[in-house]
Amino acid sequence: MGTRRGVEEKIEIEVRRRTAVRMRRQGHSIEAIADALELDASTVHRYLASYRESGYEGLLVQWSSGRPPKLEEPELRELEELLLIGPGEHGFSESFWSGGRVAELIKERFGVHYHERYVPELLRRMGWSIQKPSTRAIERNDELIEDWKGFQWRRIRQRAKRKKATIVFIDETGVLSSPYLRRTWAPKGETPVVDKKARGARLRMSLIGAIAVDSAFTETRLFFRSFPGASCLGPDFRSFLNYLTKAIDGPLIVVWDGLRGHKSREVKEFLATCKQLTIEFFPPYAPELNPVEYLWAWLKNKPLANYFFSSLDHMKDKTYKALRAAQAEGDLLLALALHALSYLEGPT
Repeated sequence: MGTRRGVEEKIEIEVRRRTAVRMRRQGHSIEAIADALELDASTVHRYLASYRESGYEGLLVQWSSGRPPKLEEPELRELEELLLIGPGEHGFSESFWSGGRVAELIKERFGVHYHERYVPELLRRMGWSIQKPSTRAIERNDELIEDWKGFQWRRIRQRAKRKKATIVFIDETGVLSSPYLRRTWAPKGETPVVDKKARGARLRMSLIGAIAVDSAFTETRLFFRSFPGASCLGPDFRSFLNYLTKAIDGPLIVVWDGLRGHKSREVKEFLATCKQLTIEFFPPYAPELNPVEYLWAWLKNKPLANYFFSSLDHMKDKTYKALRAAQAEGDLLLALALHALSYLEGPT
């Protein structure tokens, strides 16, 4: 790029790449670097991989001089071909295109900066579209949630610090053989098709998951159990709580929702004999407060996205592989916990 704007853009990218490497060498997590530099975590991983392979030379921006700071029709056609290949072929761990990721691809391939807010306009010009709205429970009571955060959560956090207790967030989910379909950019009028079984042939596996966090929210651990072909009942929750008391030393404060199984006779009997563990309940319809909810979202929107399972064993193997990877990725678990903490100790 021979223009002044192009040179400035080149310098900006290279400085950002060098900053990512410097922050990592100083001990910052991938998520912290991504947040500080307003990048996707997978982009930070690519920067670090380039540095490991080629040193600082691997961080240099490679493009020819004289390219104008915008995409012309030939570049747009090339961009569409790149997008159709899929995010995974460009180093993104996520299996969907968002405005930010498309902007990163454009910057990396063509050396042209597009703010992510303008990317949808560019994609619509190319004949692409996106859909799928989000939902919200009408039973939700924001005032009750704010009261819980201001009193109950503050009391939980203070007790954890005073007793040096581990806070354990617990939640359940189900994994189905039908694919978890992600929304994705695609040519308009050409809706992607993913095969699935008929309703009567669906397989199901229930999961209980727990993210254990120290009172300072600096250390995290993940625990989980699966129940192929069945729903979680009172005896399952009692068994899982007993498992946690043996896996984690010291006092435990379990925080979970008001599911009937959480208040079952089996759980109450266990609590009556277990001095190590106390139970707290989230307010109703407040999933954003529980980091395990974000774990399930990550699981279904990334490792299991658009994935079809042929058997319960296949389902269990794939799910366990993903969750074990999450156990080993401390940055991911800490990011989930801190994201929930931003809701727990901030405005709804």
